[in-house]
Amino acid sequence: MSNRILIYLLIALSIFFLWTILFPPPKPKLDKQVNIKIDIPIADSLISFENDLYKVQISRKGGFITSFYVKKYKTELLGNYPIFIFKNLKDKSFNYKIFQNQIILFSNGDSIIYRFKKNYLVEVISSDSEIISYGIAHNVQNSYEKRYASLLYYQDKWHNIHEDKLFLPYEIKSAQFLGSRTQYFLFLILNPTSSSKGFLYDSRIIIETKLNNSFSFYLGPIDPQILKSIDKKLEIIYDWGFFLIAPFSQLIFYSFRFFYSFIHNYGFVIILFALIIKLIFSPLSYISYKSLQKLAKIQPQIQKLQVIYKDDPEKLQKEILRIYQEEKVNPFSGCLPLFIQLPIFFALYQVLVTSIDFKNAEFIFWIKDLSSKDPYFILPILMTLISLLNTLIQPTTDKNAKTIGIIMSLVFLIIFITFPAGLVLYWLSYSLFSVVEQFIFKKFILKGGK
Repeated sequence: MSNRILIYLLIALSIFFLWTILFPPPKPKLDKQVNIKIDIPIADSLISFENDLYKVQISRKGGFITSFYVKKYKTELLGNYPIFIFKNLKDKSFNYKIFQNQIILFSNGDSIIYRFKKNYLVEVISSDSEIISYGIAHNVQNSYEKRYASLLYYQDKWHNIHEDKLFLPYEIKSAQFLGSRTQYFLFLILNPTSSSKGFLYDSRIIIETKLNNSFSFYLGPIDPQILKSIDKKLEIIYDWGFFLIAPFSQLIFYSFRFFYSFIHNYGFVIILFALIIKLIFSPLSYISYKSLQKLAKIQPQIQKLQVIYKDDPEKLQKEILRIYQEEKVNPFSGCLPLFIQLPIFFALYQVLVTSIDFKNAEFIFWIKDLSSKDPYFILPILMTLISLLNTLIQPTTDKNAKTIGIIMSLVFLIIFITFPAGLVLYWLSYSLFSVVEQFIFKKFILKGGK
């Protein structure tokens, strides 16, 4: 098998493995939950509050938060549900006053105070300690959001209970942190809880629990830097991927944020990152290119040996190894640059589908969301054309290498067509830089391969 075939097989098999993990067959759904009835309160006249992070609306009847609009990400987190209600105050009407960053509601000895702090933290002081949380709104049609939607709690370690397991109430005896998440956002009670339960209702994760009269909650993006600033235990909520790619995911995430502070467009950040990776691996690419040239040069000798020793495979193998040693050729050196790149490729995918930085991040023209697929499939088609060009200018080690390269480029088109536009942009940029790199190797460094 030629180096070219092995390279493409490694990539194709790896991507196929990633695909099967990320997109498993859908699980069967139950029609309705059993013996669960939810009384959703109706909002009365609304109190509005706004700061640099969000816009909030609170119902004067019941004193619950009905709207929580995150300004930076242009997202309403609550939809038609409150984030939580105080069970014994839901029918009570409150007067109110706003003082700096807090809203005070009061009525006949009962009160609710909301103190809005930095980093999406809200402190609550209430005369009622029993609450029902209605969770965060998410797009039930979005496969990525469905994959991440879960009840989570901390009990010496983090537990994620996916919504598919919440058709019947899930009991939690105690938790240091308790809440629910979607793909990009998190609701988390930051105080110890006891005797809690969570279940799914109308595509919402409902939580019933009792708290002290004073508690704090977080309602905002799943941003590892923000969460770590609140409590180091919270950083792990951000999904860096499995342990082999997690270090690469962290490197990419923080590198992207650094570059973005100068460039302010994540599309161009991805292109810059592709260029940096290409420059880093350029020495390996050079070795690979030279090796492929040598393999092409000794191919006639190997073909002769295949004819001479066609009935003696063991002798043929020894003679081929002898030629490799004499010519100082490593037949597997061509695989090394792309094989090393696989963790980076997987890590980049992980960052693109988990980091809120890419949610609705525009590039240019028709690319309005780097975390979603290209709506017109232009990037995958361009990527395939560049890949085909890259295949045609590669030194060949056998007569079938180019044909197999063309076939695999078309397979890549089918695979990449639904991948996030940011990932396709990276591979397109890297492939384009590879074409330029090979041109430089051939024309200037290796003097046309002679």
